[in-house]
Amino acid sequence: MSIALPPPPPLVDVTALRFAAPGTGRLIRRPGPQILNGMSFRVARGEMLGVVGESGCGKSTLGRLLAGLDRPTAGHVTVGGDDPAPRGRRAYRQSRARLQYVFQDPMSALNPRLTIGYQIAEGLRAHGLAADPGRAALHWLERVGLSAAHAARYPHQLSGGQRQRVVIARALSVDPLFTVFDEPVSALDVSVQAQVLNLLAELRRELGLTGVFISHDLRVVRYVSDRIAVIYLGEIVEIGPADAVFHHPLHPYSRALIGALLSPAPGTARRSRLTGTPPDISAPPPGCRFHPRCPWAMDRCRVEAPAPRPAGDGRQVSCHLDRPPATDAARDRAPQHREVTA
Repeated sequence: MSIALPPPPPLVDVTALRFAAPGTGRLIRRPGPQILNGMSFRVARGEMLGVVGESGCGKSTLGRLLAGLDRPTAGHVTVGGDDPAPRGRRAYRQSRARLQYVFQDPMSALNPRLTIGYQIAEGLRAHGLAADPGRAALHWLERVGLSAAHAARYPHQLSGGQRQRVVIARALSVDPLFTVFDEPVSALDVSVQAQVLNLLAELRRELGLTGVFISHDLRVVRYVSDRIAVIYLGEIVEIGPADAVFHHPLHPYSRALIGALLSPAPGTARRSRLTGTPPDISAPPPGCRFHPRCPWAMDRCRVEAPAPRPAGDGRQVSCHLDRPPATDAARDRAPQHREVTA
């Protein structure tokens, strides 16, 4: 008789995460806007979670909280069972090797006065992770597709794609427990994007990386991620396996994002089109935050915020509709679709 073992604990556990921007004003302190509004999710060891959404939805803020660069206003975040932003200089310094962040702009992430080889070796030297940090830096340069000759160069002497490879090498050289990739290919040409994405996929297979990949490009996220979390105005509206979310989105916002992608087949109709602009994050609308832009919004959506609910196959969606209409032409039949009752 076999005994079913409990599943391993998640590497990243996020519960009711909230983050408000710093307040403004000198004499009268005004609270800043609520950027993240009660996010909850988990990331398993060896998993890559893709995070997508429009600019200003809170993607990068979430990444900074997971990497311990900022502290949440409320809620609970643990990475490997520990606080990603421990208090105290010594504890914070030790956490830096466990948590790494790959920024969108590699030029601003690198020191223009230090050579590439020195900057990769610096982290290894600081944490005592290599007997010969200089030789280890050369190894990592070769591992990301660069040569040993690049070690003596400065950031301005490299192309954008080469600089991003350097930043990736520097982050992974310290064998991190968790890595945040914050739009690492958005500033690169399309051909260079493909090269860097293939490199990340190869490193994932070799190293078993665990992390979060942030982007506004759903196709990029689908390529590198196991699951996708769709964020709108500081809330996760849908999360699930990457292929399922990409091919069969359940939330109207997810559907609109995917429908906005250009189809490679001429004459292929789009599923949906996203109109309007996101509301001011400092004054979000009542009820469902997406209802002012949703073609299937009901009276209930305007007064009651939908709670996250399971949708099968490991998916979760926050929407009052059981499923949006199959085509744009079916918008007129939206009231006929079944509502999900509490």
